[in-house]
Amino acid sequence: MALLCSVPPSGITKMSLRAIRKNPVKGWRIMRGLAMKKAASESKLCRLLFFDADIPDEQLSKYQSYFQEDSEVTIDLGDLSNKLPVRATDSSGCSTSIDKLQHPGLVLGGTKDYIVDSDATKETAAFLGGEANIVEGAVHDVMLAERWREVAKEIDDWLKSCFSTDPVDVAQ
Repeated sequence: MALLCSVPPSGITKMSLRAIRKNPVKGWRIMRGLAMKKAASESKLCRLLFFDADIPDEQLSKYQSYFQEDSEVTIDLGDLSNKLPVRATDSSGCSTSIDKLQHPGLVLGGTKDYIVDSDATKETAAFLGGEANIVEGAVHDVMLAERWREVAKEIDDWLKSCFSTDPVDVAQ
């Protein structure tokens, strides 16, 4: 299992509160973009939260149109919270509710991820019994960004370390 810039097991609330405490302006931008769904209509905010300056305007507009479609759907967060995996952990932060994975999951975060901070990435990795891999320069929507091949290589290298057969060559 590979997780990229994922919300940690403790949920988005803890992560959002941490962002607000560390940097109230950043926390407000995240709230505006996600909870108030402004990232779907404001290109500058969308670029800041999910991508970087390198993404072409036309590509950003394309992804924003998907965000607009997604923002029409509502989620009952209270109900969802009740269905999340049990959050009990052992002393190292590893989940006590899931069996140990034969190969600990790959948990990737990015140094330029505006939403999911490195603490959240480390929490997720600990929960799965693995290690966090923070990719220099990676943004939140890392596989849609200009540097996606670098991240794909990280995933490919990890797969090769877990399995004896070679996965598809992502460099092509």
